Amino acid sequence: LVTAPMIQDIGQSLLHIWTAIESVFPKVNQEVSFRLALYLSQLSKHEKERYEYFNYIKKAYGVRSKVAHGGTPNITIDDWMNAWNLLLDLCLSILHRRRLPEEDDLLREMLS
Repeated sequence: LVTAPMIQDIGQSLLHIWTAIESVFPKVNQEVSFRLALYLSQLSKHEKERYEYFNYIKKAYGVRSKVAHGGTPNITIDDWMNAWNLLLDLCLSILHRRRLPEEDDLLREMLS
């Protein structure tokens, strides 16, 4: 959170943000974009409708994947801001809950 804005290369900065987001969910290693979007949309009490937020996250993760695999050298500041805002939402959600729920906790919430 603190370091990402200081990284001059926007692509590397974006990947740094996503590394922070992904580190919160260490068990996610399959169906990554789907599961991260699912967990983040459940974790967040965002004003957007959850399904809309889920799709927003998946789209932002798609940009991350293209950067990570060398497919998109032209990252916009909007792409960076989308990732940054997701990280801020994540941090605020954890603070609001006063704890970091595990993936199983989020699934239980979602399905109960």
